Amino acid sequence: MENYLLFIIWIVLQLFLLDVHGRTSHNKVQCDPTVNNSCPKGYCCVKEVYVSMDVTKPANGFTVCHRRLQKDEFCLHKAEGFLCQCDEGLTCVSQDVENNFGHCQHK
Repeated sequence: MENYLLFIIWIVLQLFLLDVHGRTSHNKVQCDPTVNNSCPKGYCCVKEVYVSMDVTKPANGFTVCHRRLQKDEFCLHKAEGFLCQCDEGLTCVSQDVENNFGHCQHK
């Protein structure tokens, strides 16, 4: 339960930062998460959700190609489609077996 709560807090923080910096997906490659090769090699298809600080505006969602995670980058064992997995030859390693959070390390 604690890991789930931390994950939700992390997602909310990321969404806030995306809105603050005004990032958009118009310059990113859109993809289809049901098709394995819809992104170039070294990338994966993830969900991006953009929310406005104005709660009267609806959130916008996209699926876009993101770079797979590299060595020592933050990773999740269960990313739920919002974050790529570690690149080939790497695995998500955490300090605690029950912890969903980790860093990409060589296998």
